[in-house]
Amino acid sequence: SNVFRGVVSLRLLRLFTLFRLERRHKFFSPILIVISNKRTELGATLGIAGLLLLISSTLMYYVESAVNPKFNSILASMWWGTETLTTVGYGDIIPETPGGKALGSVVAFAGVGLFGLPAGIISSGFSEIFSKGHDQCKCQQLEADVARLVTLQKDVLAELQGLRSQVAALQHVASEEKPGKRSSHG
Repeated sequence: SNVFRGVVSLRLLRLFTLFRLERRHKFFSPILIVISNKRTELGATLGIAGLLLLISSTLMYYVESAVNPKFNSILASMWWGTETLTTVGYGDIIPETPGGKALGSVVAFAGVGLFGLPAGIISSGFSEIFSKGHDQCKCQQLEADVARLVTLQKDVLAELQGLRSQVAALQHVASEEKPGKRSSHG
């Protein structure tokens, strides 16, 4: 049975084909670029989350510790705060007092909003990346159009120069024929 599980776990090595696909198609690179570009904003969000966790856990400890033995330390309250902010709510530690329940409700709502912040930051980062890519495409298209116009301009100028040469040659021929025609008629 253990040998069979070992052989089955070797199938997990197929996940490494994702790395090969990434090397060829670069589908993770926009994600890494967004995270790199938005690291300050994401770090600020993480800092706000930590501060909110510390404040809510400390408040809950002081509200509940006298009545509820599960809130016996700020660290235990931080476990409750993590459950509540992430909206997991295992239910192993719950407030019993009305003040604790009210604080728990506020923290739960703040947690929902807190997890919306990174989503908004990352989505705006994707929007910036793809709009820059679109602008780059437009710039490359404009550069190609300008190159074609320059080539066309050179071709037109060369054609114009050729026409000028032909007109000058025709004028020269015409000017030589005009005196000859007068002399033949006269």
